[in-house]
Amino acid sequence: MPYSCVKSIRYNGVPIRCLSISPCGNLLACGADDGLRVWDDFDADPIVVLLEFPVSEILWISSQLEDWKLVCGLENGSFVALEYHSGKYRSQGRFMGRDSNARSCPRVAALRFCGDARFLLTAFADGSLLCFSLKNRTVTWATNLDSTIMRAIISPSAESIVLLAPGAVVSYTLKDMHLGCDVAKYRRSVSLQQRAIASPVSFVDERDVLFTEGASGDVCVWDMKRGSLIDQIHHDGGKLLAIDTRFGTRAEFEVATARATISPPEASSVRSEKVSMSEVSSTTEAILVDEIRHDSRPNLASYSLLLFSRKIAKK
Repeated sequence: MPYSCVKSIRYNGVPIRCLSISPCGNLLACGADDGLRVWDDFDADPIVVLLEFPVSEILWISSQLEDWKLVCGLENGSFVALEYHSGKYRSQGRFMGRDSNARSCPRVAALRFCGDARFLLTAFADGSLLCFSLKNRTVTWATNLDSTIMRAIISPSAESIVLLAPGAVVSYTLKDMHLGCDVAKYRRSVSLQQRAIASPVSFVDERDVLFTEGASGDVCVWDMKRGSLIDQIHHDGGKLLAIDTRFGTRAEFEVATARATISPPEASSVRSEKVSMSEVSSTTEAILVDEIRHDSRPNLASYSLLLFSRKIAKK
């Protein structure tokens, strides 16, 4: 069964760099050049948190409609923890990811909690992989994956990482990786039918499925074990900027995405539909972001955040 678009909303503003669906499924966080935006169930007006550097990665700590916490990885290699409660937000802390004395480090490419959430596993754009102690704010261990990272996804179990390197998709097993180890022993190249894999990417660890941008601008869904294309999500043009994926278990399931449209902002509309999934025990979400610039207003970028849904069987 194909993916169905069940919700959409138009957003005009600064470029979007990353997306993350909340664990509760009702919130959508977008990292942008000027900070963070969080939409509550696709309401027209997001919560906006302005930050000094662009947000390159988002990791949820907890989420409810009026009470959420998350960590933002920034373009300069630092982290900031944000908390929202009853209409107000505050910063819980900020620290540099690599060197506390440095003004800027490589971009944060991926984040994941591990060790009962006592540690933060972080991949940086230069290929370095660090494990931080959140209690001591010190590096517990570090290594280098010997590859520049364009995009990366760490599995929910923190036992593997899939990264988009220049001209290749590579995965690493992290379960037994340690300080001073030979990372080549943990590396596996992913052979896909289409050699030119474009950014962005999103990895569904439970099913060994990879979402990427295709040559036509549509979203390609790959079986990583077989290296074959198994599905596509079609949309109407624009440049794909970000993807996120998520499993859900509700009978009626909403999936968020984002794409570019060619209609002017004032003519756009928001649509919301429900898809009945009473016979489905599991669903998957895919988030996309596209960009387009209007000739009449060349300095204003327009985005469509879209939610796609598809029924899937138990594995």
